[in-house]
Amino acid sequence: MRKKKHKAKYNDKDIIEALHEVNNKLQLGYLNGRLYKDNLEEHHPSMYVIVTHVGGIKKAIEMAGIPFKVFAYRGNLKTTKENVIKDIQEFYKKHGKISSHMYKNTKSRFTTNTASRLFGSWSNALKEAGIKCQKYKYSKKELIQILKDKYKEYNCISYEICLYDNNMPDPTTYIRLFGSWNNALKEAKIPKQNLREFGHFKRIITKAEDGHICDSKVEAFFDNWLYNNNILHSIHKKYPNSKKMCDFYCNEIYIEIAGLLRGNNRINKLYKTNIKKKQKLAESNNIKLIIINYEDALNLNYLNKYIKPRLIGPGKTP
Repeated sequence: MRKKKHKAKYNDKDIIEALHEVNNKLQLGYLNGRLYKDNLEEHHPSMYVIVTHVGGIKKAIEMAGIPFKVFAYRGNLKTTKENVIKDIQEFYKKHGKISSHMYKNTKSRFTTNTASRLFGSWSNALKEAGIKCQKYKYSKKELIQILKDKYKEYNCISYEICLYDNNMPDPTTYIRLFGSWNNALKEAKIPKQNLREFGHFKRIITKAEDGHICDSKVEAFFDNWLYNNNILHSIHKKYPNSKKMCDFYCNEIYIEIAGLLRGNNRINKLYKTNIKKKQKLAESNNIKLIIINYEDALNLNYLNKYIKPRLIGPGKTP
């Protein structure tokens, strides 16, 4: 007989803490169900848990004392066929191309699931929007070359990077043609690797382009992004009245690149506890703190769209 998986039990305090963690990460001044769902970590309670325990996501957010605001991405647009079609057309006009992979990853006003629900399928939604659905068929040779190019660009490659990079095919394409992700890496003659080897999970002291000595390749990647965007920053600045240090400090904002939030082993639990302590330090000293998980730290679209606008304001970095 299969052993039943242990289900974590959450109380009101756990739910409120999770909502505040996501709210502190986004720093938008408000929260809603979609924002929470898009940014929750593995250790956070799911939307289903919150809804069944509290009676609704809005009720939970208000219970946590966080302003609730609907339609964070789509303004006051209602979910109608007309509005979905209009949004798809605007997306296509802006990017010159469209796919479910792109539309999903750029956090558009609506979701691919919404479009599929309203029109029966994603293809039907494109057809109603007057866009010809072209399913490009990649050859194995093309896919291998894309892997090699991205490996050279990132100095690594992983399933997660493929998933979040809109300029790459969906990782399921590699699995379908090669049998598995690792088989695709083998065909491209790229060493088997993942973000556990690339990021915080393995401390690899790495020198960034600006000379900063970073604790991991993920931090070096983020440091290089700051440097190439002319964003003044420093590293390993101490929190006020504490010996604890942040990963980056920029424009009076403390930044943590959180790489060990997933998992429940001893190291993961210690790491999560340390992050919570830093959050409390930020709250007690009334300072701004941004926590970026390892997937987002490697996602250039996410960094440019959500992190950059919060870092380029007035301020000095010591």
